[in-house]
Amino acid sequence: MIAACPNCEWSDTVEDSFLGQSAECPSCENDFVITNPGAQELPAAAEETQEQAAVNPYAAPSTSETLSVNDSGEVMEYGGMTRGPYWGWNFGLNFVSLIPILGIIVFIAGAVYIIRERCRNLGYNLWYGWTVLIPFYNILVSFRLACCPEGYADHKTLDKTAKILLGVMVAFIVLSVGAVALAVSMAEAAGRH
Repeated sequence: MIAACPNCEWSDTVEDSFLGQSAECPSCENDFVITNPGAQELPAAAEETQEQAAVNPYAAPSTSETLSVNDSGEVMEYGGMTRGPYWGWNFGLNFVSLIPILGIIVFIAGAVYIIRERCRNLGYNLWYGWTVLIPFYNILVSFRLACCPEGYADHKTLDKTAKILLGVMVAFIVLSVGAVALAVSMAEAAGRH
């Protein structure tokens, strides 16, 4: 590593272990701290992620903004539709679909649009949205579309919001399966009598 005096032209090669230590310039006798001029500073979001990883590498980030920083410290911009609008549009389209014929046409067109925009926001290929039509795999795709933070295709990390939404979705699925099983067993019991 090269140590350089910020006050004059002097520089020399030093061991990496001297990084961050105080030194006196042999040329101008200026006191300075040895830094690595080749290293670039990370944005605050990347520093927060690194500090959090040092404490607990498995902890969920506090916000999804910390997930959109790549390895070189650049903040990634994905565009598309975030989680909140995705949920809102989904509920709205479900209500519109109750209108005969026109509602179904609007529902299908709207669903294609919001799935396409959400895939773009997650960093997936736009064709990934069509996998929502594959039975059983559509559960995973629906979870990713509804819950995962921006850029999930790149960082594969769930934030706190995604973990809460995952818990709600799993509880809903378990309760739905339990309700169906209970209804079937009650129907069988009523059929025997």
